Amino acid sequence: MKKIGSQYLLDFPKDQLLVTLKEFKHTAQVNTKTLYLWRRRYGLEPAGYTGNVPVYRLSDIEEMERKRCANMRQTYALIGKATAKRNAARKRKGGK
Repeated sequence: MKKIGSQYLLDFPKDQLLVTLKEFKHTAQVNTKTLYLWRRRYGLEPAGYTGNVPVYRLSDIEEMERKRCANMRQTYALIGKATAKRNAARKRKGGK
C-alpha cells in the first residue's frame, strides 16, 4: 500500500487510480506551480473532474515524468557536448 497525500493507494491498476496534482505534489516534493507548468509543457490532460478540481490518472502522471526526465537528459547531453567543444577549442588556443 502506498500513500499519496491523504489517500492510501491499494493495488489498483495505475490507469484506474485518479489523483489531483496537489495530492501528487506530496510524492513528487515539488511546488504546485511547477506541476501546473509541467502539465502545460508535457500535455497532461485531466481524466475527469471531482467538482471543479481536475483529476489525473497516475499512469498519465508517470508518463509525464518519463517525458520530463528524457527531456532533462537530452538537455544535459547537449550542454555536455557544448562544454566539451568549448574546452577543446580552449586547449587548441593554449588557454585553460
